[in-house]
Amino acid sequence: MQRGFIVLLLICVAGCSSYFTPYHSETAPSLESGILLAGTIIIDSKLHKKIQPSDTLYIIAKKGDGMPPLAVKKMAVGAFPLKFELGSQDIMMHGASLEGDVILVARIDQDGMAGPPQKGDLEGRTAKPISIGDQSIEIKIDKSF
Repeated sequence: MQRGFIVLLLICVAGCSSYFTPYHSETAPSLESGILLAGTIIIDSKLHKKIQPSDTLYIIAKKGDGMPPLAVKKMAVGAFPLKFELGSQDIMMHGASLEGDVILVARIDQDGMAGPPQKGDLEGRTAKPISIGDQSIEIKIDKSF
């Protein structure tokens, strides 16, 4: 039941996304600008050749493993290292907020459909929970499904 709810939420976010542009700001993001989390995604050199131009990158914030996503950003895969930001516009539920610590997951999805990872998808996550407001996060994509 919970997995179905998560998949439904991710599909809604994917369908509502209005753009596929990577974050390319020359200035440091801040909480005043609505940016809650920001950083860089790198990829293990052994996995880089598995990326296709048609792949989709999802940045997912959640409280822990098995928990539903709190915020999701859908992006086009660009050149790595790739900068990202999560802001209030990426929060899944209207009126909700990101507070406390979260785990961030970066997933390169081959079919572009939100949901649990499938064969061929690539993923990385923060090693420990990240505090809201952190602007120097690094996520290494180092796992292949």
